[in-house]
Amino acid sequence: MNQKDWRRLRLSSATLTAAGAFMAYQGGYSFNPSLDILGNEDRNRYQVHTDHKLTKRELRFLQFASIEYDDVIYMSPMDFIDSLTLDAPRERVYRRVLKENELKRMLKATPPFRSGSKDLFRTLDQNGLISYSEYIFLLTLITKSKSAFKIAFLMFDKDDNGRIDKDEFLLVSPHSSRYIN
Repeated sequence: MNQKDWRRLRLSSATLTAAGAFMAYQGGYSFNPSLDILGNEDRNRYQVHTDHKLTKRELRFLQFASIEYDDVIYMSPMDFIDSLTLDAPRERVYRRVLKENELKRMLKATPPFRSGSKDLFRTLDQNGLISYSEYIFLLTLITKSKSAFKIAFLMFDKDDNGRIDKDEFLLVSPHSSRYIN
């Protein structure tokens, strides 16, 4: 390589370096090491500790969930409605952290399933807890066909009596057992 070629190479590398510095200064390029395969940025933003990349449904749940109890994050019934109808959650500073007495009061005020109504979620507003698994279940209820539910119901109705009793329900949802008497 002759001296003229070296000069061109230095000039082009200086130009590229200057262009890169300018772009970084203007915000056109930024290197963020937390944007990795595991999605650390999302985990930090929603204050969760996990060893996997969060799915879109997990992120949606965490965006809208406004309640925490015993280091577990929950949605309120109103959060659930918001997650279906809004693009982004309502603005809030922090999650509401429940104490055990608040949880017991909330569970006592929850009407039994047999007296449910079409506006149950609106009536309960912020007084109820929806776990992530219940959130997925409710989304499934909304999106699945009637025949798919018939098949699922038959799978859970172990004694073929046409009903899913407490013991059959607890087999499906073991996390609920500590709140059911």
